[in-house]
Amino acid sequence: MFLLRKTLPYTALLPIVALTGCSLFDQSDVEVEVSVNPATITDTVAVVVTVSAHNGGLFAANLGLGSSSCILSAVVDVAGRKALVSQNRFCTADVTKQTIPPGEIRVESWEWAGRVFLDGQGMKLAPGSYEIRGVAGKQGTGGPFVFHVE
Repeated sequence: MFLLRKTLPYTALLPIVALTGCSLFDQSDVEVEVSVNPATITDTVAVVVTVSAHNGGLFAANLGLGSSSCILSAVVDVAGRKALVSQNRFCTADVTKQTIPPGEIRVESWEWAGRVFLDGQGMKLAPGSYEIRGVAGKQGTGGPFVFHVE
């Protein structure tokens, strides 16, 4: 250890320590957007939810572990609580670390009939107006987009 300190001054180690810290490489500039089309759900009309995530940062944005086809999702504000949007879609079974490279956009869409999960229970949203937010893994949420249930 004494020889290492003698050949590499302490100040030379500081940049190495700073560059290996998680915060430098985990920072990204991801903008998440969500839309519901059409904006009104009825008993006979399902809608299409589209979530997009654009990485405007300099580094790849880490979304976390998940399927390469189903890493984006959405949440609905139900009486001040976040309820996960029930997604009835097929996802690939390649559960690995998912990222968005700098400058790229990831878009996922699925049909939705207005069902959510709240407290581990599935439920259909009651008639009214709600806010939905897109979710991009660990990078956070975007929105809100207001939609209606009849």
